[in-house]
Amino acid sequence: MAERTAAVEPDPGAWAKAGRETDLALLVLRSRRRDPCAERVAVELVLRLNSVAEETVRIEGLRYAALFWEMRALAAEAELARGREHPDADHTIAERWQAWREGSTGLAAGLFLKEEARALLERRYLEGTPTLFPDLAADWLRLCEQAERLAGLGDLVDVTAATVDGARRRRGRAPGRPQIDLHQLRAAALEGAPDEAASLVDAARAAALDTLGDTDGVAAIAERRLRAERGA
Repeated sequence: MAERTAAVEPDPGAWAKAGRETDLALLVLRSRRRDPCAERVAVELVLRLNSVAEETVRIEGLRYAALFWEMRALAAEAELARGREHPDADHTIAERWQAWREGSTGLAAGLFLKEEARALLERRYLEGTPTLFPDLAADWLRLCEQAERLAGLGDLVDVTAATVDGARRRRGRAPGRPQIDLHQLRAAALEGAPDEAASLVDAARAAALDTLGDTDGVAAIAERRLRAERGA
């Protein structure tokens, strides 16, 4: 009669480590015998992704609204200033418009980065399954579309010193040619996605280990992240 082999409980501390082996181990979710530690990490990852997306929609939605109304105010101010003999004020408007363009571009770039990081994690750990809850997914899509349109207005709405004093033209640009390259912003987001994703996975691992009572594992993750930040 064959001897029974005692069941070996998975070691939660293994999930405090980073590396290819640990990452691949998360894929045990689709294997014959599921590792409860991996399951917990995956659950925490889904919750973390939704939490981050919800907070981003709330905060960046307010930022979008502020940028939208700032654009309206600057456009109105430039229209009123046309024909007036206030060159200093004209250039102030142009400088503020440039700052606005940078802000609107930054909004879109930040959303692209978070979106690419989430997509990377969904492909790597969850077989491409979308993680956002339906209502949140709709809110996220709407905000991304609004941010893209707003950034694009930086090239369509002509609030510059040229339009204020009527004497200058955009230098080195053909009329109507976009200056904000959304494809370039997405390429930059794709490049930065792995680092953003790694931070999210570490947060999920730490939460899972904390739930499992492995305080040493949580401390190990915190120490590794701190060392990485100091070395950056």
